[in-house]
Order: sequence, then C-alpha cells, then structure tokens
Amino acid sequence: MPGNIGNVRFSPLIALVLLLSGCAGGDVAQPVIDAPEGDPIRGQLEWFADALNAGDASEEDYEERFTDEFRARVPFREAFLPVLSEMSGVAGEWRLAGLDLLTTTTGQGLIAAAGERMQVDVEVEADPPYRVVDLRVRPVMLSAPPADYEGVVNPLRRYGRVGFLVAGVEGGRCASDFEVGVEETFPIAGAVSLFVALAVAEEVQDASLRWDTAVEVRDELRSHPDGVLSLVDDGAKLAVGELLEAAIADGDTTALDHLIETLGRERIERVFDDRDTADPNTPFLTSREMAALKIGSDSGALDRFAAAGPDERREILAGLTGDVSRPVLPERPAAVDAVEWFATPTELCEAMVELDDLAYRPGMEPLLKALSAAPGLVPPPERFERVLFAGGSEPGALAVVWLTEDVGGERRVTVGTVTNPDISFPTIEPTLYFGAGRDL
Repeated sequence: MPGNIGNVRFSPLIALVLLLSGCAGGDVAQPVIDAPEGDPIRGQLEWFADALNAGDASEEDYEERFTDEFRARVPFREAFLPVLSEMSGVAGEWRLAGLDLLTTTTGQGLIAAAGERMQVDVEVEADPPYRVVDLRVRPVMLSAPPADYEGVVNPLRRYGRVGFLVAGVEGGRCASDFEVGVEETFPIAGAVSLFVALAVAEEVQDASLRWDTAVEVRDELRSHPDGVLSLVDDGAKLAVGELLEAAIADGDTTALDHLIETLGRERIERVFDDRDTADPNTPFLTSREMAALKIGSDSGALDRFAAAGPDERREILAGLTGDVSRPVLPERPAAVDAVEWFATPTELCEAMVELDDLAYRPGMEPLLKALSAAPGLVPPPERFERVLFAGGSEPGALAVVWLTEDVGGERRVTVGTVTNPDISFPTIEPTLYFGAGRDL
C-alpha cells in the first residue's frame, strides 16, 4: 500500500505533493498571461484550477483529459482526487495567474490562491483532443520558510509525532547535527525501498544476483496502486535494475513486490536483524499484503494481524486471498502504528549512507541511478552537486530521506518523519518543511 515520494510517484497514501510532482523551491519564470483562450494548454490548466476549487472532478472527465499512461501513474481515486482535496483546502480561490507557452505542446503555468503560488508544468498531445501527457505541480515556496532546524520541527508537531535528523557523514556513519526523536520507531511507508535496495545491492555484490537478471512480471504480484508496471503485460520480463528504479524513483509498489519475491522475504528480514526494528518488520510484508490487510478483501484480518506475534502473523499471511481488485480506501489511518514497515530516523540515515557508499563501487551504477532519478523536492539551483532520495506516505504516516553532496564534497543526510495513528494529516506542508530543512 505505501508508496514512494517524488514526481507523480507516490500511492494512495502518498505525499501528495510528490505524487503529482517533484516539487521545486525558488522563483518561477515570469509568466505570459495573454495566451489565447482557445489554446489547449491554457484550457487544461484552467480546468485544473477549477477542479482544485471544487476539490473534486468526475472520473469520466479525468479519463477524457489525461492519457492512459498518465492515469496509470496517477490513479484517479487513489492519487488524483486526494491531491485535489488537499490543495482545495487553502483559503481563497485558485486561479490561473500566468502562463508561459514553451512549445506548441508544453507550458509552464502559475496558479495562485490567498498568497500561495504553485508552478504547473504541463505537456499535452500534439493533436486533438490534446489530452494531458504530463502534469507536475510544484509549490513555489513556503509562505514563511524556517530560519533554523527548530523552525522546521515546531510547525509540524500539530500533525503528530515528529522525527527529524540532519547529519553529516563521517567514516560511513551518520554524525548528527540536529535531531528530534531519532531513536524512536516510525512507520516509514515507501522509504522501506532503502532496505529492499540494500538487500538487492548486497546480493549483486556477492554475485548471487545481477542487475540484468530478468524477472517475469506476474499478475498475482501486482499491488495497489499498480504504478508504471501497469503498462507491462503479464509474462513480460524486466531487469532487476529496472525494477529497483521503478520502486524507488516511481514509487511503484508492484516493482517493489517483484523484488521482494525475487529475493524472498527472509532475505530482507535479515537486513533488519542487526537493527532494533527487526521484530515489527517480521514477517516482512509485501505491499500487496499490506494493501490486502488495509484496503482489500482481507481487511477483516487487520486487527487480528496487528495484535499477533511473528509466528501467528505468518499463519495469517498464508491464509490471505491478497485480493486488492476493489479496494476500499480508509478515511482514517489503518493501524499505521502496528501494520507498516518501521525504522528509526537514525536507521534510515545509516541505510542511505550505506547505499551511497555501495553505489560508487564498480558495477553498481544501477543503484546510483535508482536513488538519484527523482530528488523528491528539487533543491535551489546550484545548491548541491547531487541529491539522492527515497520516501513515501500513507494516511497517518510520512517519511522522507535525502542524501545531498555540496560543491565541496561534503555529504549530509536529512530524514523527516511524521506519524499520527488517529488522523490523516496533509503531507504537502510537512514535505516542504523537511525539504527546507535539507536546504538550510
């Protein structure tokens, strides 16, 4: 169920800002506001602004306006509607405040409401009906960016329990510069891809697996929501490196589950053996199993699973149907404090550092590509030489992890987590605050 953050790449639980986008700070280009009324890019952006104001849209309209590929990445009910709902909550009315037509099929719009500004990058088809090929929503800036790390954490406490760690890298370990709740255990949603990536990378290092090992796509391993792999037919084969990039950069839960199946859940459990969070991650859940327990046909077993120990949990998993064909999305967090993937901010930091060190060994280029393909929140220009990212969310949980390297070669890791088992909180603002903390 949980997915990854970054560039139209989350899941129904998603950090919605990342679901529809890779967010960017800084100023937007001065827009051209006199695009002709009949221009298809302007028409699609005006429709989007109207949908934001309504906080709703019809599924029929969505199917008519967006290509099949886009809708596969951003499912209507699980991803697009939550974005509308979250962004419609601002004070005032969203309006198209400007538009810079870049080509006949691409443009950069500016929508604004009550002092909030969002950059919208849009691409449409070249021919009628000019459906949307890509749509990326980028918050331009926080209305009051934090001046220090306390200013990152304090505004987020109203949403729930917060973990925040900013650490330098010394001798392959995280050396804390600022920390809040770093030894507490948090649900980590799509950030679990870091630990799956560690298992994959170690198997490649040991020559037990190759990046080009072909993995057959199987319908019984399709999770919810089915991301970019929804465009891949049953029986097709993808390389391990391709699956890892889809799992981390695209938040594709089906890709994640194919990797788990390839390695075996026990192999990933071993990654947690030396960590304090081994028990809550045993047995290690696939995203399909988690979705089946929380929103699928096996949801009746959720409370029993949450209260069970590892052995009984394995018995429950053995009896699941795994049906997620008609999910019932929860209005509140679904046992997020008991049935999820778990880690401390310190463990997330150390996993990212270990992966970064592995990524520069010979033959490990696919690992670096997967971690660097989507930066989560795009940093200010020339702020960093490189950015690695993993993260994700579901109702009641958000986790983001960045490793950055500045022009002087200094590495730093920023980890942000928020959890609340009782309420679903908006994820856009926490993500922006954590990103601002990364850039301090």
